[in-house]
Amino acid sequence: GINAEYGIQKMRHQLLLSLVILSFSCATIICHTVLVGVDGSRSCVRVAPSNFPLGDLSSNEMRCYGRNSPAGSRCAVRAGSEVTLKWQHEINGASIANGVIDPSHKGPITVYLASADSQGNGNSWFKIAQEGYANGRWAVDKLIDAKGNWNVRIPANLKSGNYILRAEIIALHEAFRDNGAQFYTGCADITVTGGGSGDCGPKVSIPGNWIPNNQNPGVKFDMYRGAAYPIPGPAIASCSGGSGNVPAPEPTPRTGGQGSSGSSLTNGRVYYLKPLSNPNLCLDAAGQGDGDNILVVNCHNTNNQKWKLENAGNGWKLTEQRSGKSLDGWGTGTGVQLWSFGGGANQKWAAHHTSSAYVFKNTQSNEVLTAGAASGTKASQSDSHGGNNQKWRLVPA
Repeated sequence: GINAEYGIQKMRHQLLLSLVILSFSCATIICHTVLVGVDGSRSCVRVAPSNFPLGDLSSNEMRCYGRNSPAGSRCAVRAGSEVTLKWQHEINGASIANGVIDPSHKGPITVYLASADSQGNGNSWFKIAQEGYANGRWAVDKLIDAKGNWNVRIPANLKSGNYILRAEIIALHEAFRDNGAQFYTGCADITVTGGGSGDCGPKVSIPGNWIPNNQNPGVKFDMYRGAAYPIPGPAIASCSGGSGNVPAPEPTPRTGGQGSSGSSLTNGRVYYLKPLSNPNLCLDAAGQGDGDNILVVNCHNTNNQKWKLENAGNGWKLTEQRSGKSLDGWGTGTGVQLWSFGGGANQKWAAHHTSSAYVFKNTQSNEVLTAGAASGTKASQSDSHGGNNQKWRLVPA
């Protein structure tokens, strides 16, 4: 009614005053964000020249923030696998309190691909992931909670080849007015392997994906009214054609063996987990009780160094064979421990295959299993940095 509308208008006027202050501070201090990594590597990212947002929807900068030439290298990813994108406040380090983006900059996150042959020109971009607002939280809220890490699954039957990956955050805190939405875009160059014959679409042009002057629903949007949010852009692409690698729940490499690449990950199989940083060490349970530490110890082929990997629905359950208890990531930036399996996200691990081993990421903390430096030191979970102490070779027991 009239009173409700008056309340909204009053709130908006108060907000506008706050935004004048916020806009000044964000223009001169620390509110923004930039894409800096793919699976722990910066070498394949076309790092933007600035962490400031874009607003001109007709500009070619909307594509890759003007970085239209390939990066120095390409990151290899497998079709059907999950890759982790890394956002942070500043290009060379995080100076904002949460290290990612100001929490006022709420909005959706979307991810697109285009064939590298297209160079991103014309109707070449198709959307592979999107998240907006659900259960009282924005995608940006989740990004901050995950310390800037954002997981995206590559379509399983996408054709193998070279692609441009484009990630986008739309900050909506001023989007109730014309040209108020703020776009943070970043691109990376990837090579997809193990793919199928899928032709993905619908495809759109960037720029050209949005109506000028921010009139699109979801681009011009009043987030303070509590209305349902329509994520801008096309629908998630359908990739018709033959299938490639279909993970359950994470990709299984096609080749196995116990060479430098480790063994294939097979559901229900028992393995020794050896960090590439020291192949003489094995993941080891110090005791048999709930809360006992997990270590790396010189390999001696006992049951407390044998781990059964089982598909747990949204990740892998790792069960130590002496106690029957599971590998548990009980906090953020902390150690790992044994605990009776309860089915929580803290006891499920996403298994990302690299060229040489596996990286195990806790599905609750988004941190990865990390080996200590020497025999008898604790294993832990920490931010992904691509080091060999975070890569684990699987050797069948």
